[in-house]
Amino acid sequence: MKKSGKIWLRLAAVALSLVAVYQILMLLVVPGMIERAAMRAADGRYTVKIGRVSVGIFPLSATVRGISVMQNQMQDQGVAPAVARTSSISSALDISLGEIFIADVVKTDDGAFTVKELRLTRPRWRKTGGEMQVRVGRIVYDNVLLSAVEGVDFSTKDGHVRVAIAGAHHLSPDESVRMEIAGLTAELDVAAVSGSLNIGRFAVVPTYSKEDFGHKSWGHKDWTSFALNDIACFDIDYGEKKLSIDSIHIGGGSLASYKNRNIVREEWVKPMPYESLGRIPVPFAVRRLVLGSIDLRYEELKMRGSTPGVITFDALGGEVRGLSNIPSGSHSEWRLRVRPMNASEMIVTMLLPVDSLGRFEIVALLGPTSADAFNPMIVPLANIAVTGGVIDKLDMRIVGDLREASVDMLMLYDSLAVAVLHESHDGHDSPIVLGDHLVESELFTYIVNHMVITKANPMPGQMPRTAQATVERDPLRSPWNYLWQATFAGIKKTIGLGGI
Repeated sequence: MKKSGKIWLRLAAVALSLVAVYQILMLLVVPGMIERAAMRAADGRYTVKIGRVSVGIFPLSATVRGISVMQNQMQDQGVAPAVARTSSISSALDISLGEIFIADVVKTDDGAFTVKELRLTRPRWRKTGGEMQVRVGRIVYDNVLLSAVEGVDFSTKDGHVRVAIAGAHHLSPDESVRMEIAGLTAELDVAAVSGSLNIGRFAVVPTYSKEDFGHKSWGHKDWTSFALNDIACFDIDYGEKKLSIDSIHIGGGSLASYKNRNIVREEWVKPMPYESLGRIPVPFAVRRLVLGSIDLRYEELKMRGSTPGVITFDALGGEVRGLSNIPSGSHSEWRLRVRPMNASEMIVTMLLPVDSLGRFEIVALLGPTSADAFNPMIVPLANIAVTGGVIDKLDMRIVGDLREASVDMLMLYDSLAVAVLHESHDGHDSPIVLGDHLVESELFTYIVNHMVITKANPMPGQMPRTAQATVERDPLRSPWNYLWQATFAGIKKTIGLGGI
């Protein structure tokens, strides 16, 4: 055999030996090392099991498969010792990763978590002095970018932890809704278990149009889109199994919802807002919530309708105190300002119960505005259009619970005129045409304007009239609808349509 052939045989033998050693390390040694290191970092409160570890060269990567994490039954020692121990182990490291990929995280019936695969790509590390820092280019869940986190920066120094995330997104399983976060920064004082949180933008964006969303989304949900900007949370504290936040500031944002009643769906009970807060699994209390300027928009297309009714509350802002989901018999106090239909400013004060069985109270005061400002909501849903008049003042108080609400209203107005509409698919000579098929019924318009409604409040020589009404809540309709029905009942009684 030639000398070169012997060299190649020796190299092959060395390579096979290295592969064998590598396999032994990856199968027998490295998993155990990871398990013991993880348990030490968690102060023995968790048991970690590793199935298999492999390393790739191009690009450099490490893959861990078959991970199982189970909490051990032992006395809770708090988070500070575990964090301090992790910091002492790694405080002199600067770690960077190109990508972390996680596949199939499942919680089993016995309370354990299993991870099918965890892969770290392009890892690099170096020793530093006194500070731990971890940077990750991207974290991906399930390899199809259904969930991803971009630009993660984690650091610890002198008992403080800082986390910054450039952006994150998550796509719902039916691919109908995308959740987005941008510019998140969190800081934690480990010893005090308190900190702060800032988010540049948090949004939930439908991926289908309003017209298609109800047909394509699972459960035929309503189209809903919202975004909040410049969120800042101060003095966050977690103790005695309760999350406490001194104050939250929201710079601005928007919330829009569209309901299409032509889509057949399984109906369900719509919770009131304070009921939804009570269902959050973590007890919390926020001393003060400050709202900058948020635009609200609700649209509803009635059965066999062609044009949706629209109501907007523009530039909503103000302050909330005592926001909580901890049963105490108290109320959160909301002091808000808003422009309904972008008209005159309305001052609103609300007392919402912390307990779901409590009663709520809403007091609203609207300044001078044109009476036809609410036509985009009234016309498609009630087939009535306001054609003239000015509202000088609207002062109302609504008190209610989960079953019914009563309204006391004083609405001062002058020169009110309306048009009664009906649907027509034929040619018409009506002077008023609204929507695709709504035209004026001139006979009924004349009867209503001259024999039914009261054109002013107060009428000449009379005292101002007040109206009282009670409405029952339809639990299958939204809270928006509940409050609108109470308000509309007071308006109808004021103008003389209380029996209609």
